[in-house]
Amino acid sequence: MSPPAIAETPGPTAIWLDCDTGHDDAFAILLAARNPDVRLLGISTVYGNASLDHTTYNTRAILEAIARTDVPVYAGSSRPFSREPCYAPGIHGQSGLDGTACLPEPTVPAKDDACAVEAMYRALSAQPEGKAWLVATGALTNIAKLFMQSPGLADHIAGLSIMGGAVGDKFTSAPMGKLKGEGERFGNHTPYAEFNIYCDPEAAEALFANPRLAKKTTLIPLDLTHQFLATNEVQIGLLGFAGKMRGMPTMESVSITRRLFFEIVTFFARTYSDVFGLTAGPPTHDPLAVAVVFRPELFHFNAQGVGAGSSDGQKAQRRERFEVQVVTDGEHGTANSESTSQCGRTLVKLLPPGSEGITIPRGLEAKDLWGMIEACLSHTERAITKAASESSRSDAARDSTSAVNLTQKQLEQEGEGGGGMSDLARFARDMSSSRQSPPSPPSPSNHGGASKRKRGGSGGSAGQPYRDMASLVHGPNTTLSEFEMEAGTFPDIKGQEADNGGAFLSTNKEESLGQSPVEPTKRKKGHQLDADPNDMGSGGAKRNG
Repeated sequence: MSPPAIAETPGPTAIWLDCDTGHDDAFAILLAARNPDVRLLGISTVYGNASLDHTTYNTRAILEAIARTDVPVYAGSSRPFSREPCYAPGIHGQSGLDGTACLPEPTVPAKDDACAVEAMYRALSAQPEGKAWLVATGALTNIAKLFMQSPGLADHIAGLSIMGGAVGDKFTSAPMGKLKGEGERFGNHTPYAEFNIYCDPEAAEALFANPRLAKKTTLIPLDLTHQFLATNEVQIGLLGFAGKMRGMPTMESVSITRRLFFEIVTFFARTYSDVFGLTAGPPTHDPLAVAVVFRPELFHFNAQGVGAGSSDGQKAQRRERFEVQVVTDGEHGTANSESTSQCGRTLVKLLPPGSEGITIPRGLEAKDLWGMIEACLSHTERAITKAASESSRSDAARDSTSAVNLTQKQLEQEGEGGGGMSDLARFARDMSSSRQSPPSPPSPSNHGGASKRKRGGSGGSAGQPYRDMASLVHGPNTTLSEFEMEAGTFPDIKGQEADNGGAFLSTNKEESLGQSPVEPTKRKKGHQLDADPNDMGSGGAKRNG
């Protein structure tokens, strides 16, 4: 009798991300680059929230901030097929990512060995058939060009996930917002159109009308993303503090990574409150297009509100399918954001069961999804701290070697001058022969004195470099044991708060680094953490756009 087959453990999901990096795209990058269940193949950029130059810069800066500069970035289309480009300064600012002083200056340039479309094709076609996903969170110009040039790729990929469109007509019960003097609308750029589809309606129509691609396409419309709000509780949770607090924690007690994403989301919250009257928190659209690819059980794919991972298998498999068309007639342009034109509107029709159409989720598990994002921030903090520890040991070893070499050379010269090797010269020789031994562990009090690295526009006082990378995650209630500093290993979150997702807001910064958490009720007056006198300030010189 043959032994039972061993079930193959699925590896991380391969994803290529195409984005116009603004505030919500930053969270999509974080989720794709720092979740262990995802293998990010690369990122292509497109105009949209801002010009292509800005969105490419923003993409590189976010990767710098989360220590994933190994991810290749390719600049894509700067304008639509046949229209003038549209931007969204009223929501994202002129740079596309306004509102933070913590964005580092990117050090790794965009790739230029191929155009963005060619880079996408190479990366996706190199994966096994039916395994890689393409995720789009901006205008669809790059994606449409890809499938026009390589139509067979539609059969090779696992699927296409798009953040775009707005259904309306009470497709969900999510609040859609309104402009001053208007009633409720379901579009966010015009009363009818969602911004990504509006930017290049011809590109969107070409993709939705492709039958080979439609059956593999998941559309994430505003009707879904407006159920995923970054509430005040969520915003505090992103800082690494569990539960509700009476006062805001001091920024000096929070890592630069968390401060960055906190500032990103609070700026987004202000603009959505000012423009659309959504005061409960901004809808954080783009990370949902990433999450649905590898955690579909957190989404509801039918009107009954049953997720893909539901115990009710019969209903869970009954995914609704839709035909989606895009209106391409009518006025178009940035100046027409309050126009009554229906250009860019998505027209959605429910198909009979068994049809091969586009999938559009109707609901989601917001708490679990925010938990995944918080876990990615913890992952980033630990990765930066571990890299700092390794860098510190490497610097110490290099400095020790240099000092011994210099001393040996000097003493050998002394020996040559005196007719023989002195005792001190022999000591230097012995030191040289043993310099391969590992250096002593760095002192936990200063995190090993890692080499300084200037990162413009973030951390410390204006224009000053960070003391070391470990200081990015060092706060008054977060310390690393001597063992952790020596071994460069850090405990993972245990149990249901594991890194691949867990109950949101039940994991704080101390727990993510293996420390006993400081309960809010035991903090100083105002429920604020005392500032570490050795920690850097939260200011910093702003980057040049």
